[in-house]
Amino acid sequence: MHDSLFAHAETLSENDLLGYAAGPEVDEVAFAACLDSDDAEVRIREDIAAGQEYGVTGTPTFFINGRRVSGTLPLSDFEALVDKVLDE
Repeated sequence: MHDSLFAHAETLSENDLLGYAAGPEVDEVAFAACLDSDDAEVRIREDIAAGQEYGVTGTPTFFINGRRVSGTLPLSDFEALVDKVLDE
């Protein structure tokens, strides 16, 4: 399902989503119920508000011991930053 969503990011209507959910990996009934519920939208709005509060302006954004890191980094740079923060 994850791969289908990213592969078809430009086509995410409700019917599209239900089609991507068809298959043995996804409980289609539970998925459809989730789409009909407002619970996920409320949680998403809360996450967006929290991200804005912490200065998130895009993805990916990581917080390493309270330090905001925006954008992509080579793995070696990311590891070096984590090591540096752990040494502080």
